[in-house]
Amino acid sequence: MPEGVGAISKTSVGTACSRDGVASDNVAMRSADAVWRTWHSAGLDRRGPGRSRVAGTRERTMSESIDRRRFLIGSAALAAGALTPAASAAKSAVDSATSLPQAAPAVHTGAVKAVVISDRSGIQFKNGGPVCAVEKAFQMITAGSDVLDAIVAGINIPELDPAETGIGYGGLGNADGVVQLDSCCMHGPKKRAGGVAALEGVRTPSLVAKAVMEHTDHHLLVGKGAQDFARMLGIPVEADLNTPRSRELWLEWKRR
Repeated sequence: MPEGVGAISKTSVGTACSRDGVASDNVAMRSADAVWRTWHSAGLDRRGPGRSRVAGTRERTMSESIDRRRFLIGSAALAAGALTPAASAAKSAVDSATSLPQAAPAVHTGAVKAVVISDRSGIQFKNGGPVCAVEKAFQMITAGSDVLDAIVAGINIPELDPAETGIGYGGLGNADGVVQLDSCCMHGPKKRAGGVAALEGVRTPSLVAKAVMEHTDHHLLVGKGAQDFARMLGIPVEADLNTPRSRELWLEWKRR
């Protein structure tokens, strides 16, 4: 076989198979077919190396088709066998590259810059104080506090602000005019989460959600169960969280 033809066969099959790490019969067939075309353009006979093709002859005989079929099948088998070590090595490389460590690396204090994001309630409402929720959380994080502690401390500001009708004290009531509050939190490094839903009588549901994460095996407490848990923690539970403003808005909604 001419040296150039062998190089084409090896390179074509090897490159195509290395992408998947598995020798493919279809790829080998296509590559062997490319070898036949190379022989044809070089003036060699289809029946194999060492035989010249008669110029101008395009007739294909039954024996030529059979010889070509045998060559393709044999080339596919040889390519699959020759590439087995390479395929195994490629698979090992992929496995080692995609393997994950057992635990995420720790983030050292000061390695990243603090960023606090909120909707308008965390920026607009200050409950009569000097800072909003975003400012409070950012100050605590940059001072070295735990991120979740800082976030909850910041959220408590609009939760306690009666002017904020979206969350906490003075939130809009349900169809019956009862204020029911939801809150949830997540701590990335600890891989823990907690939440409460339909919680009544507690101005700061974020504190209860954080306590669910820290002190229970649950992820979510709802309704009376959440309220009983808050009471057990010593968090004040009130009969009604409506403010004059939230009651007015509820009556206006009922009128419509």
